[in-house]
Amino acid sequence: MPDVAEQPAKPLRTWQPMAAWMAGILLALGLFWLVTKAWEIRTTRKVLSHQNPPKETLDEFGGPQRALPRLRTYLRIGDSLAPEKVTAVWALSGCGPAAVPDLLTLLRHRRTELRSTAGYALGRINPAAVEAVPALADALGDPEERVRAAAAMALGQIGSGAPEVVPVDRLIAALKEPSGNVRANAAEALGRIRCRAPAALTALVEAISDSNRDVQNSAGVALISIAPPAREIMPALMATPRDLHHFGFVHMAAWVALRIDPTAREMAPALAARFRQHDDDYVPLVQLVRAEFANLGPQGRPAVSALVTQLKDESAFVRAAFLDIITEIRPPPREALAALIRSLGDPEPWVRTKPELFLRTLGPRSSDCVPGFIEVLKDEDWALRAAAADAMGCIGSEAKAAIPALNEALRDGEPRVRSAAAEALKKIRGEEAPK
Repeated sequence: MPDVAEQPAKPLRTWQPMAAWMAGILLALGLFWLVTKAWEIRTTRKVLSHQNPPKETLDEFGGPQRALPRLRTYLRIGDSLAPEKVTAVWALSGCGPAAVPDLLTLLRHRRTELRSTAGYALGRINPAAVEAVPALADALGDPEERVRAAAAMALGQIGSGAPEVVPVDRLIAALKEPSGNVRANAAEALGRIRCRAPAALTALVEAISDSNRDVQNSAGVALISIAPPAREIMPALMATPRDLHHFGFVHMAAWVALRIDPTAREMAPALAARFRQHDDDYVPLVQLVRAEFANLGPQGRPAVSALVTQLKDESAFVRAAFLDIITEIRPPPREALAALIRSLGDPEPWVRTKPELFLRTLGPRSSDCVPGFIEVLKDEDWALRAAAADAMGCIGSEAKAAIPALNEALRDGEPRVRSAAAEALKKIRGEEAPK
C-alpha cells in the first residue's frame, strides 16, 4: 500500500473562474439589453418623427398596450436623444386611462410645451381622466399661458361627462385672466359642463363684451349650450354698451330667438335691433339659427313666430336671410307657409323671388307641406287661402289629403278662392295635367 504522503496533492478549487464566467454572462446580457433598448428608442423616434395623429402612431407600435411602455421609455431619456417628446406626450392620449399617471407626472415637467401638451392630452381622455381634475385645477395657476389654457380646456372636456367634479370657481376666476386664450377656453369649459351657477352666468354675460373676439364667441356659444331662462340674463345683455360691435351678441340673439318661451320670443327682436350694426352682422346669426333650428325638431315649432317676426325687419337682407331659413323648415307649419305667401308682397323684387321660387318648385316631393297649407285655407285673408289652394294643386296627386278641405273651399265666400280650389282639385285628381 503506497504511502499517503507520496500521493500527489489535488488542485484547490477557487471562486474566481466561476465569477468570471458569471460576469461574462451578465455583461453579454447587459450588452444585449443596451442594444435592444437603443434599437427600440431609435424605432420609436422614427415613428414619432412622422407626426401622425395619436391613433395612427399607436397603430404603428402595434396598439396602445405595446406603445405605452415604449413611450414611457422614450420620455425618460435625455432631450438630445429624444427630440420628439411633444409628439410622444400627445400619443399618450390615445392610450386611455392607463396613461393618466404618466400625463399627471408630465403636467409638472420643467418644459412648458410638455406640460401644456399633457394638459390637452388629459382632456382628450375625457371623463376617464377624472382623477386629473385636482392637478388640472392647480395648473390654472401655472406661470405659463399655454399651460393655463390647456388646463381650462381639459377641465371642460373632462367635466362634460362628470360636471360635478369640476371646480367652477376656478374657471370663473380664469375668465378674468390677462390671456385671451385662457379666457376663451374657460368660457368654453363652463358651456361644456352646462354650469347654471348665477356667478357663472354673470361672468359669461360679461365675457360677451370682452375685447377678444374668440372670448366673445366662446361666451356666446356657452350661454347657448347652458340655455338659462332669458329673464336671468336679458337685463345684463340689454345694459351692455350699444356701440359694441362683435358676434357674441349675434349668437345670443339667435339663442333667444330659438327659445320656446313666449317671453323670450318677445325679447328677441329688441335684442337683435339693439346690437345689429350692419347687415353683414346677420351672417353668423343666420348660420347659427339654421343649425340650431335643424336640431330642435318638432318641439321647436312654437319658435317659428320669432323667425317670422324678423320678416318685418327694415333691412331687405335680414328679411331675405330669414326667408331662407323658413323655407328649410320641414315639415313647414302653417305659420311658416303663411309668412312665405305674405312675402310675395315684399317691396324688394329680389326678396320676393325667394317665396316665389319655393312655391314654384312645389311638386309631389313637397307632400309634407300639405298639412300646413290645409291650415292656411282657414286663414281670414282670402289671398292666403287662394294661394294655399294653388300651392296644393302644384303638389298634385300627393296632396290627396287636402281634398276634403278643398271641397269645403268650393263654398268659400270669395270667388277667387273657389276658383283656385276647383283648379287644385282637378290637378290632384288628375283631371287636368299641371301646366
